[in-house]
Amino acid sequence: MAKRMNDEKNPTQPQLSSSAKLHAREHFYEHDSALAKIKAIFPQTDKKLRILDVGCGDGRLVVALIEQGHTVTGLDINETAIDQAKKRGLTAIKADLESPWPVDSSQYDIILMLDVLEHVVDQNHLLAESRRVLKANGCLIIAYPNHFDIRNRLKMLLGGGIVHWSHTKHENANAPDYSHLRFLRFEDLIQLIKNHGFATEQLQFNFMGGGIIPRRLLPSSVRKWLLRRYPNLLSGKFILRVVKADGKDLIQEKTVLLDKTVAGI
Repeated sequence: MAKRMNDEKNPTQPQLSSSAKLHAREHFYEHDSALAKIKAIFPQTDKKLRILDVGCGDGRLVVALIEQGHTVTGLDINETAIDQAKKRGLTAIKADLESPWPVDSSQYDIILMLDVLEHVVDQNHLLAESRRVLKANGCLIIAYPNHFDIRNRLKMLLGGGIVHWSHTKHENANAPDYSHLRFLRFEDLIQLIKNHGFATEQLQFNFMGGGIIPRRLLPSSVRKWLLRRYPNLLSGKFILRVVKADGKDLIQEKTVLLDKTVAGI
């Protein structure tokens, strides 16, 4: 009893989320060219923006934005990544993304969440915090990998498991240590976003085909038609720019169709 009372007087530090424990020891970051994911849907403006990079890693993806004069704050749980991000010019903060973010409300013009949502248990918390810290006219840019493209479907059909074919090929990832925890179809991702009061402003699909459908056999117009019709089957990633809906229905204003995979996507 005495020990219990002593513990109550001296509470321990909050425990990290299960996702944070997993990613605190990770040392793999996106390839330098991965900024191409958002180039086509990044807001075109001469204004200097305040940007929050959620799950910033070592900051390599936003160096170009800093060079353009934007101010970038990064959140990540990995201490090594935070140190490297600071050297690249970010205001980098160590944070468990599934706990309250250590940033003020209504502060950011843009939030980047690139290949992050699939890594966390509590996706709802990340979207709720995004809505909190965005300015009224700000936008959230999400990049989410498609685990159900044609190549991965064939891989799973033949008993290859859920680990994405690109991670198996380039990172030697295996199921027991796989860092992806959530696997959403396009419809699931849209519903999640809608549930948190966001509306789609722009949407991007890229024709992957996973090497299964050679581009030389299909004209660009056909690839784009197929991509629009079957995004869950043929898009390598789902990339969205969303804004606060403020009570309006989810409206997709523009769709960008990339008929071939851009480097980094």
